[in-house]
Amino acid sequence: MIQGQQMGTLKPFHFFATYTHAGLMFQTGAWERDKEKNMGVFWVLARYHAVRLNEDFSYLSGFEPARSAFHGMSVGLGIEINNVLNIKSFYYRYLEVKRTPFDMPIFQFTCNYSMRGSNQ
Repeated sequence: MIQGQQMGTLKPFHFFATYTHAGLMFQTGAWERDKEKNMGVFWVLARYHAVRLNEDFSYLSGFEPARSAFHGMSVGLGIEINNVLNIKSFYYRYLEVKRTPFDMPIFQFTCNYSMRGSNQ
């Protein structure tokens, strides 16, 4: 179940969709200088996404996609060190949709940094 917003009113609505993705991920260790015991991870990933919308989507959203099934890709990278740093960045893009709302790329960036570090 996914939540969306209606095109004209921006009211939320819920609909069912089949969603799957597959990809490759590279992951390695990460740590703070002089604090090797506080291990974390650095990762980079690339994924292929496939989405199939149910029939209610067009009625609930007020938007008629060109087709009920479409696909896309995403790439991301991140670094996570316990109680210190958490940075994630993603780029999503649906392919061959030919409809304005789904044709726009999506960028996501999150960052959390703690000045206290791992000494607690």
